[in-house]
Amino acid sequence: MSQSGAPAGRLWRALQWLALATILVVGACTLLAFAARGHWRLELMCHFRAQYFWMLALAAVVLAFARRSRLAMIGTALAIVNLVLIVPLYFGPATVTDRPVSRGMSLNVYFHNQDYDRTLELIRAEDPDFVLLLEVTPDWAEAMRALDTTYPHGHLEPRKDSGGMALFSRVPIEDLEVRRLGDYGPSILLARLVFPSGTLTLIGGHTSSPKTPQTFEVRNQELLELGKMASSRAGAVMLLGDMNCTSWSPYFQDMLTVSGLLDSRRGFGVDGSWPAAPLPLRIPIDHCLATPDVAIASRRIGAAVGSDHRPLIVDFSIAEAK
Repeated sequence: MSQSGAPAGRLWRALQWLALATILVVGACTLLAFAARGHWRLELMCHFRAQYFWMLALAAVVLAFARRSRLAMIGTALAIVNLVLIVPLYFGPATVTDRPVSRGMSLNVYFHNQDYDRTLELIRAEDPDFVLLLEVTPDWAEAMRALDTTYPHGHLEPRKDSGGMALFSRVPIEDLEVRRLGDYGPSILLARLVFPSGTLTLIGGHTSSPKTPQTFEVRNQELLELGKMASSRAGAVMLLGDMNCTSWSPYFQDMLTVSGLLDSRRGFGVDGSWPAAPLPLRIPIDHCLATPDVAIASRRIGAAVGSDHRPLIVDFSIAEAK
């Protein structure tokens, strides 16, 4: 009995130490993330609120079973701090519409990915009215020509780096232009799409990845520029794409304030899209933001197709102009 029980005892003690380390490290990240404006590394910490919650909650359970009640209470309190920031995403205004519903899809295909067929199969299975693809290379543009018959409208803007994009649309496009954010920033696609429920200005974007202090500042400026671009457009507007930022960042909230757009995740939850790993590891950096006259009937994250991102699929309708 003593020999068989010793390994179990050591494992239990190790689990308690792991729970304690989780409280200390993840708890510190939870609190430091509130200082996101203070330093670019602190801002990176604010994107993992869902992961922080589950790690702290599990650590608190372990410590409660170990009868270390004070530590368990601290872990619970820190988990609740993160939960308070997550729960509002699951509540939103009920969407009731008698207008025709359309479907849009956005996917960062990852420019090193060469699994073109899986993306084509996904598009055919989901049957969206339009598809926005990011990080489109010349090879991706050629492979996606298979969509030309189903999607006769759109634009291809391939690049050899991660800055390419493409729009494929089944519905007519009244106007389409490609701009750059700043002098040397990524391309932004603007298109007026004519749906059965009304006309929508679609802004497709992919901001810089905040891997250094410099690209962090660039991304924040790009978010503001996108917000201003959206606010300058009349009628229904949708901003779609990879923002390299979650809604827990104060810089994302700045963009929402400037743009007047609403986060389509409200009422649907976290919807983590990157990396294309199992759900607990994903964070929500692929976004659909829209003006209040765009009713979001549903939104979800699709299956992995070889990219490091998963697709975002949104069903929506446009309110009748008054």
